Amino acid sequence: MDAYPPEYVHHNLPFVVLSGLGSRPDLDPPNPLEQVLPGQIATYLNSDAPLVADERAGPLLDELLAYDATAATTNGEGRIDGNASFRIRAIGRNFQLPPKKADAPSTSTSDTSPPSSPAIAAAQSWVLHSPISPLSPRSSLYPDGAMSPSWIAKHQHYVPSVFLCFFDFTTDPITNSLHDNQLKAEINKIKAQLQKTEYRTRFAVVLLSKKSIIESPDIDDRLNTIRRGTGLDPRTQLFFLPPTSSVELRSFASSLLTTLRPITVDYYRDLTKHSRRKKGRGNIPPPTAPPTKGTSQTLSQPGWNIRYDFKLGVFAEFRREMDAAQRHYNIALDGLFGPEGIFETTASWSPRWDEIRLLADAIALRHIRCQLCNNYPTSAVQTWLRYKAKLRDVLDRRGKGTSNYGWEAWESTWAQAMAELLQQADLNVFRISAPLPQTDLLPAVETNVIFASPEKQFPIGERLPPWEMLHHAGYWYKLAADHAKKRYLIARDMPEEDRTPPGMSPAAKVSNRNQTYDVYLVPEPHLEYPIAGTSGGYEHWKDIVGKLNSAIREFDLRDQSRKVEHLQLEMARTLLHVKQFDNAFAVLRSLWEAMSWRREGWWSLASEVLWGLHECALRVRHAETYVATEWELYSRVSVTFTFEKSEGNVGEPMPSQITITSTARQGSLPITLSGLKFEFKGGLNKVHLTHKASNTTGTGPQLHECELEEQVASDTPGEKPRWSGYADLEIHPGQTKAYTFPVVFREAGDVEVVASSVDIETDRFNLTYSTKDLHLRPETMAVWWQKAGTTVRSKKLNRTNGITTKVLPKPPKMEIRLSNVRDHYYTDEPITLAMELWNKEEEDTEAVLEVRLLGRSKDTLGYSWIRDARSPMKEMPAPVDIDPGLPGHVVGKLSRGEKTTEKIRFTAPSEPADYALEVKVLYHLLSDRDIPISKTLIADLVFISPFETSYELTPRVHHEPWPSYFQLEEAEAEHGSESTDAFGIAQKWRLKAKVASFAEEPLVLKGLTVDIGTVHGGAICELSREFEEAEITMEPQKIHDWLFCIDCRKMDLEERRPTGIDTSLNILWQRLDGENGSTVKTSIPIPRIHIPSSEPRVLATAVKSTSTKDVIYMDYVLENPTMHFLTFELSMEASEEFGFSGAKLRTLQLLPMSRQTVRYTIIPLAAGTWITPQLRVTDRYFNKTLKVQATDGLKLDKKGVSIWVPDHFFAGLSSGILSAVLLQPADLLKTRVQQSRQNTVLATIKAIASGPHPIRQFWRGTLPSTLRTGCGSAIYFSGLNALRRRVELVSQRASGSTTQLGDGHSSTLPKLSNTANLATGAIARTWAGFLMMPITVLKVRYESNLYSYSSLVSATRDIFRTEGVRGFFSGFGATAVRDAPYAGLYVLFYEQSKKRLSTVAMTIEEKSGAAQTALSSSTSAGINFSSGVAAAGLATTVTNPFDAIKTRIQLMPARYSNTVQAARKMLAEDGMKSFFDGLGIRIARKAVSSAMAWTVYEELLRRAEMLRRDGIEQKV
Repeated sequence: MDAYPPEYVHHNLPFVVLSGLGSRPDLDPPNPLEQVLPGQIATYLNSDAPLVADERAGPLLDELLAYDATAATTNGEGRIDGNASFRIRAIGRNFQLPPKKADAPSTSTSDTSPPSSPAIAAAQSWVLHSPISPLSPRSSLYPDGAMSPSWIAKHQHYVPSVFLCFFDFTTDPITNSLHDNQLKAEINKIKAQLQKTEYRTRFAVVLLSKKSIIESPDIDDRLNTIRRGTGLDPRTQLFFLPPTSSVELRSFASSLLTTLRPITVDYYRDLTKHSRRKKGRGNIPPPTAPPTKGTSQTLSQPGWNIRYDFKLGVFAEFRREMDAAQRHYNIALDGLFGPEGIFETTASWSPRWDEIRLLADAIALRHIRCQLCNNYPTSAVQTWLRYKAKLRDVLDRRGKGTSNYGWEAWESTWAQAMAELLQQADLNVFRISAPLPQTDLLPAVETNVIFASPEKQFPIGERLPPWEMLHHAGYWYKLAADHAKKRYLIARDMPEEDRTPPGMSPAAKVSNRNQTYDVYLVPEPHLEYPIAGTSGGYEHWKDIVGKLNSAIREFDLRDQSRKVEHLQLEMARTLLHVKQFDNAFAVLRSLWEAMSWRREGWWSLASEVLWGLHECALRVRHAETYVATEWELYSRVSVTFTFEKSEGNVGEPMPSQITITSTARQGSLPITLSGLKFEFKGGLNKVHLTHKASNTTGTGPQLHECELEEQVASDTPGEKPRWSGYADLEIHPGQTKAYTFPVVFREAGDVEVVASSVDIETDRFNLTYSTKDLHLRPETMAVWWQKAGTTVRSKKLNRTNGITTKVLPKPPKMEIRLSNVRDHYYTDEPITLAMELWNKEEEDTEAVLEVRLLGRSKDTLGYSWIRDARSPMKEMPAPVDIDPGLPGHVVGKLSRGEKTTEKIRFTAPSEPADYALEVKVLYHLLSDRDIPISKTLIADLVFISPFETSYELTPRVHHEPWPSYFQLEEAEAEHGSESTDAFGIAQKWRLKAKVASFAEEPLVLKGLTVDIGTVHGGAICELSREFEEAEITMEPQKIHDWLFCIDCRKMDLEERRPTGIDTSLNILWQRLDGENGSTVKTSIPIPRIHIPSSEPRVLATAVKSTSTKDVIYMDYVLENPTMHFLTFELSMEASEEFGFSGAKLRTLQLLPMSRQTVRYTIIPLAAGTWITPQLRVTDRYFNKTLKVQATDGLKLDKKGVSIWVPDHFFAGLSSGILSAVLLQPADLLKTRVQQSRQNTVLATIKAIASGPHPIRQFWRGTLPSTLRTGCGSAIYFSGLNALRRRVELVSQRASGSTTQLGDGHSSTLPKLSNTANLATGAIARTWAGFLMMPITVLKVRYESNLYSYSSLVSATRDIFRTEGVRGFFSGFGATAVRDAPYAGLYVLFYEQSKKRLSTVAMTIEEKSGAAQTALSSSTSAGINFSSGVAAAGLATTVTNPFDAIKTRIQLMPARYSNTVQAARKMLAEDGMKSFFDGLGIRIARKAVSSAMAWTVYEELLRRAEMLRRDGIEQKV
C-alpha cells in the first residue's frame, strides 16, 4: 500500500497528547503543520509550569507510550487492541493546534481569478471555512474537490481527542497555598486556550505527588479545592498519583487509559453528530469566494454526500465501530459509482479524475479492512472483486481503458494491498501454529489452513467459487506478481515513439500519449520502459521479485513446499532474464538442493533448474556447484540395490545385488567410482563397496560375485550390522555392472534401502552424489541380472521394486504346552501353572522363559518360579560359562528331543477379571548364538467370584432392661468419666447373610465369619453367629442363609449419633478336587450397617398361643431413647381378616430413656394368607407417625407388618385321599361300562374277577385317582371356602348382621343363599377340574382296558408323542359341563338338606328335654353324611350324560373329537340309554365318596372352631 497516501490507508486510532512528562521522537513523525493545514490563525497551547520533576515521569511516560499502536497500523507488526490502543504523542509544554478556519482571501483576485480578470471590490466580510474545505479558495480541493488526505491527517496527527497535562503536586506546608493557586491558574489557562480554538478536545490533568493522602491528610482538602476552582470532574478529568512501585505505575497507566477510552469515543461521536447534521442540511454551502478559475463549478451535492459519508466512516473507525464504518463506506462507494456519481460527472482528462480514483481506492480498502476486522472473510473477497469489476467498467466506458500497463499496475497494487490488509488484520484462522503431534492412533495433523471458511451468513452447502474464498496473503502476493509481469510485458511492447522522453519528441505526440496511457499511480511511458540509450526508468524485476519473495515467505510458513519451489523457479527465471546471476544463483542453489521434482520424476522442471544453476555457477565462478551440476548433467551414473526375494528368514542368506549403469555419451572416458554406500531401514545398517581394480576388461554387461564381511560395533549397544567388501567399480559409457553377494539378517522385520551415495575421489576434486527416497525412482524396479550362457541378461522380478524385503523370524521348533490350565479360576485362590518345553530342533539349544500375566487395564500379576527337583535340569543351577545371554528365566541347555517342565505360582486377583497368560520361550542354537529364536503361546485366564451375597438387617427386642430415668446420675457416676465401659442404650439386630455359590462346581465351605472393622458413632458392637460351625458342600446356584446377631451399645447415655458399622464377610473354602488342598479365604465387604438410635421406634413381635389354637399375641414395644417425656397415640384398625382384643384407641406416656410393651390378641378370620394388623402410633411431641418395624418371623412391606395364617388345604386333601382309595373299584367299573355299550356291570365284574390278580385289577389306577381326588379335593375345598367366606362377608356388610358359632346348625361353614351356593360350588369345581385335567386323562386311560400302560411315565410319554399337549386336556369341555352343574347342585342340595335335617333334629332334642343351642357331634356328623348322600344322588343323576360323553372323548379322542360331536354320535349309534351308562355305579360311588369327604371335612373344621372358641372364652 506504499502507492497510496498513508493517511488514506492506515488505521485510525484515538489521538492523545501528553503534556508535561517530556517529549519523545515519534516513530512516524507527521509533516509540519504548515504544509498540511496552512493558515495564520493557529492556536498554541502553552504553559509556564515546568516539566514534571518527579523521578517517576520517565517510567510513567514509557508505560503510556507502550499503548501507542502506531506501528501496528503501518507495518502490521502488532495486532490492534481496540480497548487500549491509541495514537500517543509526548510534547513538552507547548502544542500547536491547526487553524479552525482558513485565512480570509486577500484583496487581490489572484486567489480566485486569472491575472487578466477585472478587479473585484474588497468584501466587507467573508464566510470562512476549514483550510482544507472545497469552499476555501486556498484549499487544494477548491472548488470541486471531494476529499484530501490532509483531512484525515488533521484528526490523526494534529487535533487530539484528549489533551492530558501532568503537573507536580508539592506537599510543603509553607508553599502549599501558593502552589495550589498557581496550579489552578495554569489549568484554567489551558482550558481557556482550548475553548478559544473551538475544538471539542477533552482536557484532563494528572497530579504526581511524593506523599500519599495517609502521609499528608490535607491532600484530600487541597484536591477538592483545586477541583472546585477548575471545574474538573474527579472521575474523568482529575487524577492523583501518589508514590507507587513500578508494578503500581504500570497499573495506573492502564487504568488511566482505560478511563480515557470512553472519553475519546464521546469526542469522536460528537464529531460524527456534527458531520451528520451538515449532511442533513440538504443544500450546498456557499464558498468563501465564488470560483473564477478552473471549472468555475463547485462540488456537487453527490460529491458532498460522499465527503460526509467518508467522514462518518472514518469517525466510526476511530470509535472501533466497524459495522457502522462499513455501512458508511458502502454508501460512499455507491455514490461514487452510481448513475449520478462523480465518476459519471467528471471528465477523465480532469485533474480531479485521479483524485476521485484515489479516494475510491481508499474507501474500498477501508471497507475491506472493516470486514476483515469483523471476521467476514468471504464478504471481504467479494467486495474486492466487485470493486475491481466496477472500476474496470468505469475505465472502459469513461476512462482510458484497461488494456494498458497502468491497469495492470493498478491490479498488482490492488492485490498487494489485499495481502497487506490480511497481514495487518492478523486473523486467527491464518495464524501459524505447530502441527498436532503424532500419536499411536493418529498421524500428525497440519493445523495451518490455506483459506478461511465462509462466515455464517452463507448457507451451509452453498457452492462458492474458489476465487471468492479468502486465501492467505501468499496467494495475493502471487497474484500481484502475476500482474506485475503482465505490466512489464505490456510496457515492453509499447512503440518506441511513445517511450521517447518529452524533450526528444514533438508536443503533438506527447499530448496524444497523455490521452492514450493511464498514468494513475505509475510513471509516464518514457519512464515506465525507457528506450535504449537513456538512463533511469522503472525497475520491473525488483517489483516482481519483491512480490514473489513475499509470496514465498507466506507459502513456506504453511509448508506448501511445492508452491514454494514453483515460485522460486519463477523468481529465478525473472532474475536470469535481467542477468542478475548472483541473486539467481542463491535462489537456484537452495532450490536444487531440496527440490522434489528430481525425486518425483518431473524431469523437465528439474533439468531447467539444473541448467540454470549450471549457467549461474559458471557466471559467478562457483567451482563446487559447477562440478556437481556437470556430473548430474553429463555423467549419468545410476546405482540400484535389489533383493532377490521379497521374503526371507533370520539366519538364512538373502541373495542381493548392486547394479551400476552408465548413461554417459559414447566416446566419454570411463568413470572410476571410489565407493558405493547403501543405507537401510530395519535390521541392516549399511552395505559398502570399495573400488579395487581387477584385470576384467570389456564394455558390455558384466556380472561379478563378491564376498562381503559382516561387521558389528561391539561398543555400541543396539547397533545394526554392516556389510563391506571390494569390487572393480570402473564403468564405461553405456555399460552395466552387477555385483551379487549374500546378506544374512540377524533380526526379523522389514528391511528397506532408504539412501545411496556414490563417491568419486580425484586429484582435482572429491564428489559425493547422494540419493534419497529411492522408492520413488523408476530405476528401482525389481530387476535381477544373471548369466545366460556367455552373456549377462536381466529379468524382471514379480514385484513392484527390489529395494524392500520382509525378514521373517526363524521358524521355531520348540513347543510349549500348558497341561493344567483350567477353564476358569476363582478370586483369591493360589494357582500353580506348569509349562512344558519340548526341544524339537535338530540340535541342542539354550533357552530362557518369559511369562507375563496381562489384564485388560494393562496391569500385571506378580508370580514366582518354582524349582522342581523332579526335572533333571533343575537339580543344580546352570554354570556361569553357559549363560545364554538372553533375558528371562533361565531354562538352560536342552538336548535334541528333550523335555522339561517349569512352574510358576501366583495368587488370583481379588476382583473378577480376565487375564492373558503370555509364555514366550527365547532360545538359540548352540551352533549359532547370534540369532535368537522365539515362540509365544497365549492362553486366557478367567477369574470369577465364587460367591455372591445379599444381606437383610432386622431389629430385635433387647431383653436387657433400660436404665431408669430417675437413676441416670447414679449410673453415670458409677462408671465415672475415666471408665471405658459402655453403659448407654443397647440394641439387638439380626443380620441374615444369603450366600449363593456362583461357582461351576461344588465347593467345600469350611467356615464363615463376619469381622467388625470400624464402629462409628460412639458405640461398641459385638457379633455372634446363630448356627453351628460345620463343613458343608455348596452346590452351584444354591443359596444358603446364615444368621448373625449384632449387639450394639452406646458408650454413654448422652450419645445420640447414629451408629455405622463397617464389616466384612469372610468365607473359608476349598475346591472339592483341589490338588494342593489349600484353604482359600474370600473376604467380601458388607455395605455399611446403619443403626439409628436417637429417635423413638416401635418393634412388633408375634407369639402363638400355647393353650388356644390359632390365637396369636402381637406385642408392640415402644422405645423412647430421647430425653423428652413422650406421649403416643395408639389406634388398631379393624379388618375383615382378623378379630382382635385390646384397646382400639389408647394413649401411652413414656418417660425419657424408657420403653413399654403393648399386647393385642389376634384371632385370624382367614386362612392360607398373610394378615396385616394395622397399628397406628403417633408421637405427639415430634408430631409424626412412627413406622412399626417387624422382627423375626414377620413380614414388612408397604402395607405394614404381616403374619402368616395356615389354610384348609390339608383338611380337603385328607378327605379326598380317603374317599378315593376306598371307592376306586366303583370308579373302575364305571369307566369300563361307559367305554362301550357292550359292557355291563356284571359282565365287567366277572371279566375282572376271572383274570389274573383280580384284587389288583379292581384297584388299578389307584395312584392317579388318588392324586386327582386328593389334590382336587384340596384345591376345591380351599377355593370353595375362600369364595364362600368372601360372599358371606359381602352379604353381612350389606345386611349388617353377623353369624354366631353354634346357632343350631350342623355345619360351621358360612350360610349363603341358594344362588350363592350354586355359583360358588360351580366356580370352585371348574377351577379344580381344569388344574387336575392331565391327571384325570391318565386315570381314565389307566382304568380302561383299551390301553396297556405299565406306568404313569410311559402313559405320559405316549399321550405327548401321539396327541401332544392337547391330549392331556381331552374332554375338558364335557368335564366342565359335568362338574360345574354337579358341584353347584351338590352344594345347593347339600345345604338345603342340612338345613331341613338340622331343624328336625333340634325339634327332636327339644322334645327330649335336652336344652342346648348346638347339636351334638354325633348328630351333626349323621346329618352331614345323610345330606351328602342325598345331594350326591340328585346331582349325579342330572350330570351323568356329560360324564358318559367325557369318558368316551378321553378314551377314544380319534373317534370323538368334541362334546357336541360325541353326543350326536352316541345318540345315533347307541341311543339315549348310552347317556346313562354307569349311572348306578356312579351314584353309589359319588354318594359314598361325597358324603364321606364332606363329613370328614366338616368335622375337622368343626373341631378346630370349637377349640378356638374355648380358648377365646378362657382368655376373656
